[in-house]
Amino acid sequence: MFYGPVEADSKQISRARHAGRTTLEHMRIDLGGESVRAAEFVDHFEMLGIQKNASPSEIKRAYWAKAKCCHPNLHPQNASAEEEFKKLNASYSELMRAY
Repeated sequence: MFYGPVEADSKQISRARHAGRTTLEHMRIDLGGESVRAAEFVDHFEMLGIQKNASPSEIKRAYWAKAKCCHPNLHPQNASAEEEFKKLNASYSELMRAY
């Protein structure tokens, strides 16, 4: 019986990609008879609502606009605001690391 999240290793992901499943969010990996979802692919550009060729200033502008919409201190009544804000911060960090 499966009791928690299991991360797929690189060999399993390679086999799944070879079988025609190209994105992690759609991959299903068989582990000991249990079918579990692989780690979900996050498109950081989509998360911020920007184009793939966005400049650092465009990334920053999009981040600040989205951060105002989901900051937990500004929206205490929204229970999912903190989780959404954490994802937004992670996306911003990943994109700015490239520059």
